Amino acid sequence: MHPHILFSVAHFGLDLIGPDGRLYGSIFRNNQAQDVALDSQGHVKTTFPLSPGLRSLLPNGTLLAAGGDEGRIHGFGSDGAPLWTDANVGLFKSAVPLAANDNTFYAPFVGHAFDHTSGLDMVAASGSIIRRIEPGIPTFAVSLASNGTIYAILQTSTSNQDSLQAFTPEGSRLWKRHLGFLPFQYGGCKCPIVGESSEVYVSDGQRVLAYRPNGHLAWRYGVAGGAASMALRSDGVLLVAGSHDLNALSREEKMLWRLRLSKRADEWAAALIVDRRGTAYVEGSDGQVRVVSNTGKILVRLKTGGSHIGPVPKLGLSPNGDLVVAGTDGTTRVYG
Repeated sequence: MHPHILFSVAHFGLDLIGPDGRLYGSIFRNNQAQDVALDSQGHVKTTFPLSPGLRSLLPNGTLLAAGGDEGRIHGFGSDGAPLWTDANVGLFKSAVPLAANDNTFYAPFVGHAFDHTSGLDMVAASGSIIRRIEPGIPTFAVSLASNGTIYAILQTSTSNQDSLQAFTPEGSRLWKRHLGFLPFQYGGCKCPIVGESSEVYVSDGQRVLAYRPNGHLAWRYGVAGGAASMALRSDGVLLVAGSHDLNALSREEKMLWRLRLSKRADEWAAALIVDRRGTAYVEGSDGQVRVVSNTGKILVRLKTGGSHIGPVPKLGLSPNGDLVVAGTDGTTRVYG
């Protein structure tokens, strides 16, 4: 596989890719930012009023934007028109709102320590809160299983540490597992990864933990230098990018292969995605994307900017399989 560049957009920060191939994000020009949606050729299709980051898209086309100083969630139509703003003022939304197939969404947020402004909200497409799960508990990330089970990373009030918790769709807790204190800024645990059988994978920054749907710990696996990012292939193989290597693990914790990524572990942080064929794309702080076969061989390296210290920009796949790379140089490139 040798991807070729289709187009690039300078000063564009990618947030997400829509089901129609639109690229949502912000263009920065003349010291100003404009939220836009680009079409499949890289042309501005829609503009939005400047809003906070942490964006998500509902199946009905509503764009969600959360976070920022005011802490609200905003809903925008596909034409860029504001639809609604929620009533939660002064809250820090800690992760991208998670959309469900029925156009409801889950908004994890952190307010003041253990008061009513923390928790996990289940919200209707109209922006109204349906229910609040675990009120008063700071919530950092959330994922959904195909059977409706909600998996969330929450802080434990008694120990000021973090836990993985499972809830029914109605918000009743099924189980809770303590994880310790998780490093969220550079690597560590972000959203849980959920498999087809509702098994769930999380990282505590140094290890990958695999839990069965009933909350039983199936296995744990230590990652040299720490686990920065994870992705699940369609065949159930878990890919884990650490500060040194890309690891492929079976459902039974068997090491299938390991690929050395970089010798400069002090600056390496990985963004990782995988396509339907099992090809992995790994972007590091060195400004390169490594295209890796399903057997662990580097097929090609794509230069997408220079060395960069800090969070790695985003990777994405369009509905037709094109690779979208937000480079370390501020340019977003699309490869076919």
